[in-house]
Amino acid sequence: MKIKERKVSIDGLTVYYKCVGNPTATPVVFLHGIGGSYSGETRVDKLLLELGKHFRVYAPGHPGQKHSDPPRRPWGSQEYSDYIREFIGKLGIQNPVIWGQSFGARVAASYAGRYQDIRLLVLSGPAIGFPDLWLYRIVAYHLIVPCLEFCLSSKWSPGLLKKHMVSRYLSVPGKIDFRKYEVMGKTLGKFMRENMLGYLQKQLIKVVFIWGSNDWIIPVAQGRAWHGRLPTSKYYELDGSHFVIYEKTGEVIDILKAGL
Repeated sequence: MKIKERKVSIDGLTVYYKCVGNPTATPVVFLHGIGGSYSGETRVDKLLLELGKHFRVYAPGHPGQKHSDPPRRPWGSQEYSDYIREFIGKLGIQNPVIWGQSFGARVAASYAGRYQDIRLLVLSGPAIGFPDLWLYRIVAYHLIVPCLEFCLSSKWSPGLLKKHMVSRYLSVPGKIDFRKYEVMGKTLGKFMRENMLGYLQKQLIKVVFIWGSNDWIIPVAQGRAWHGRLPTSKYYELDGSHFVIYEKTGEVIDILKAGL
């Protein structure tokens, strides 16, 4: 089984994606986190290959990351939702599982909060807000997000720093025109400050949370809090880090199959 790499035009942007698995199997749209590498034998590829044994998997590279074109203006949750909506529509994907990890879980949550044409929403270590952890909220919204905005978008940010951020944080390969990616600082600032809980609480969809017990980026206390706010959701805590879905792939796939 091999992963196929393809591209599609979304709102005038070229978006690269990977697909693998039996075309007649249950479709899964996997949304990676920030900096998720999409080339070579990476942990993402290994996960996709394992998923492909059971599902038809589609994994788009978000606009502004890896090979995909950056957006022309700052994006928020509406634009990310529309991008997934158009991606699903153009590929003819029907009633998919939407599975997001970290930043990708934020994209997944924003989509699921607006549309109900999915059979299951899976969120792993989702960066969807810190309503109960005031210290993390302060660090995230008043330190990390402004820092990303400055490094990527500020006219006072050195060009070498911008190139480094685009290369390492957005995983853009090759020679980089960092000016094309300055919009990503404003995009991350806009999108990361939005509260996803309100969107999810409006919808009657099945939600599964998968968390690493040693996740220091998005701590388990936050996962338990989100689960408590969505009483119909299911919550799984596995021994692992923020990247537990790559560390415990077999267990994660069993959870996914059980949720369907």
